[in-house]
Parts: sequence; C-alpha cells; structure tokens
Amino acid sequence: MRKCLLALAFTLILPRPALAETSEHAYQSARKAYQSLKRDASRRKRRDAWQLVAKKFEAVAVRYPQSAESPNALFTAGQLLGELSRISYVAEDLDSSLSDYRKLMDAHPHHPLAQEASLALAHAQLDRLNQPESARKTLLRALQVNPHAARRLQMRSLLASIPAPAPEPVAHRELSAHRGGAAPSARREEEENASDAPSPTAVRPRERLRELARLRDGNFSLSEQLGLKVRRVVIDPGHGGHDSGTMGPGGTREKEVSLGIARKLQRALEAQGLSVVMTREDDHYVRLEDRARIANAARGDLFISIHCNSAPQHSLRGIETYTLNTASDRYSLRLAARENASTERGVSDLQFILADLATKSNTEESTRLAARVQKGLVGKLASHYSSIRDLGNKQALFYVLLGAKMPAILVETSFLSNADDEKRLRDRAYQEDVAQAIASGVQDFLGYRERLAKVD
Repeated sequence: MRKCLLALAFTLILPRPALAETSEHAYQSARKAYQSLKRDASRRKRRDAWQLVAKKFEAVAVRYPQSAESPNALFTAGQLLGELSRISYVAEDLDSSLSDYRKLMDAHPHHPLAQEASLALAHAQLDRLNQPESARKTLLRALQVNPHAARRLQMRSLLASIPAPAPEPVAHRELSAHRGGAAPSARREEEENASDAPSPTAVRPRERLRELARLRDGNFSLSEQLGLKVRRVVIDPGHGGHDSGTMGPGGTREKEVSLGIARKLQRALEAQGLSVVMTREDDHYVRLEDRARIANAARGDLFISIHCNSAPQHSLRGIETYTLNTASDRYSLRLAARENASTERGVSDLQFILADLATKSNTEESTRLAARVQKGLVGKLASHYSSIRDLGNKQALFYVLLGAKMPAILVETSFLSNADDEKRLRDRAYQEDVAQAIASGVQDFLGYRERLAKVD
C-alpha cells in the first residue's frame, strides 16, 4: 500500500506534457500582447515593443500558414507596423508593413482580407511612397484575381484617381526661375490671370529635392545660417493632385484655394525681399513627409502651410493658426485627423511622440510666428469683411509640421464648409487679402526678431 501511495505521489509531482499549441491559441496570444501594448503608455514609446508584437502575429502565419488565423495575423501585423511607421518615420517599418500585406495577398489571394491588404498597399504606394504606377499594378492585380471582390468599387475608384504617368522631366532649371509647375485644369487656367499662371513644366518632389540640395550648397555662410536673419520662407499649399482636401457646398476644392493663396503669398513675401520656396507649384500630390523634407533641404527659415477649414456645423466660421504639439481637445484632434488623412484614434495614439521631438526646439519661435500671423489675419480681414471670428492660436499633431527644422505653422484661413466663407475663399480678391495679411504677420514677426537681435 505504501509503495502504491509513493508511486502515485511521484506521478503527481512529475511535470505533465504541455498541451499542444493551436493556431487559435497563438493568434489570441498575439492579440493579448497587442492589447497590452496599447494600454501601456511607457512601452508604446519603444519601437522594439511594437516590433515584438508584430513578430508574434507574423509567427502565427509562419507556423500555421494554412490556418484560418493566418490571413488575420498577417493583416494585423501589417496594420500594426504601418501604425508604427507613422510614429517612428523609419522606412524599414513601412517596408515590413507592406511586406506583410504582400504575403497575405500571395498566400491567400481569395480571402476577403486580401482585398483589404490590396487597398492598404495601394494607398501606401500612392500616398506615402509616391509610387502611382506601383499602386496601379497592385489594384489591377487584385481586380484580376478577384473580379467580383466586395471591395471592387473602392479599388476601381482609387484606380481612376491615379494620375496618368508624367512625361519625361526636362532639364533642371535654376530655382530662381521657378514660378509654378505644370498647368492645372482648364477651369483653373481660366480663373487665374497671367501673373498667377504656372509655368508649363511641373517640378516633382524628387526633382525639387535635388534642386534644393544644389541650392543649399554654399549659398550662405555659417555665420548667416546661425544668425537671426530670416531669408527664406517655405510656403506649403495644402493637399493637391488626387488629394482634393475638403470641399465646400458649392464644389470649391481646398487644394485650389490653398494654391491660389500660396501663390499670392509668394509674391507678397518676395516683394518684402524674402526668398520663397513652394512645396508644390501646380496641382500635383506631395506626400506629407516630403513637404517637411523639401523645407529642410531648402534650409528654410520659416514654414507656412496653407489650408481651408471644415466642420460638420456649416454655420461655423473663423480663422485659426496652429503649431505642432499635442492636441488638447477633441476639435483639434478631429481637425488633425482630417488633415493627416488618419483616424481620430490614430492621431490620439501618436501624442506621446512629442515628448522626444527635436522639433520642439522651435516651439517658442513657432508660437510667436503663429500669434503674429493670426493677429495680422484677423485684424486686416476684419477691417474689410464682416463676421471675421478670431478662433485663436492652437496646437495639434499635424504630420506636415512634423520634422520641419524651423519655426513652422499651419494656417486654417476660413471654413470652406460655410457657404458664405466658401464664396469669399473662391474670390481672388479675398485670397489676395488673406495673403497680404499673412505677409503682414510675417513682417511683424521679423521685426520682433530684429529687435531681439539688437537687444542681444
């Protein structure tokens, strides 16, 4: 009897073999890790923490390639790494995200998530990589594999929005000769007078960056670059190309208004003796990341992004000027989400990155510039127009300002969603007044800097 009890006790203390892990267990484990990461603010600041969770999802597809969880795991990994890439600005993270989408499309071409992966891949190629032909091929392939796909209408719509291939670029011209890019639509040509009309050749972001790299070599001495003098202003007309921005009730598109104001602001600042660089000079798309890169490559001293506002309440009016920082209210979050073409949740999740941004070194200067531009806009426009509301200076997380190594602001000139403001924004005289008011604010800012230099 004693021997039997000893044998039983010995058996109980021996480790039992672990239950065999299933694809469902592995997938749920990865999901729990993802949820835990989302709840932990300190871990979300670490890139390796994001990568570790992504690897958990990717491991599900590697170990269980034919399981029902494999497509879900690859798609979730792609989404997670894409979200990380918007925070880290590391090209490897975006590459990994797109690689997971491609693996899903190759391994499970007829799965519903393969359609979602195709759309996500095409959007990234179009909006973030500036590869319209790659996006075109991705969509055509997806439609060929799944001609009756549930998302075929979205795919065809996106495919139709991709511009035709651009002609071979002509030889680069000197930057001082640029006064615009390729002619926009015929309607825009009729609206713009000779002084507003762009030149017949478009300068694309890659060519622009190469030109600016040439421009910045040896133009200014080190003492000039380290001084308080402002010599070059980078103007960023919001949206462009397939990205129309917001649209007014009468059909006015933000991309056209912002470009019209930007051109007039360019002339006003050049009349003040400043050098001006435009991130886009015609109706083509420039990635948000490339706008800051163009500004940095040009060694701009100030960065001004021009936009039109929009709100669900069509009665809302007013002018506001933004600098880069964490958005403190839901209104600013929604506005940033719209301008970033992201979701409100995504923008909110990114707030933590500002704690370590090198761009915060320009916070005081940006705030001062925003205050003077806002004052100039409200003061000058209110003297000529009724119902000009001062919505003040605010802060939000705008990708277009992220990475700019200079004082940078984003101006929401008026609400295009308001019918009365839309009429004004469409009017070239109002656009000229807006441009002159911004230029006045810039001049006020420069005057402060000169006074500061004399005190020092």
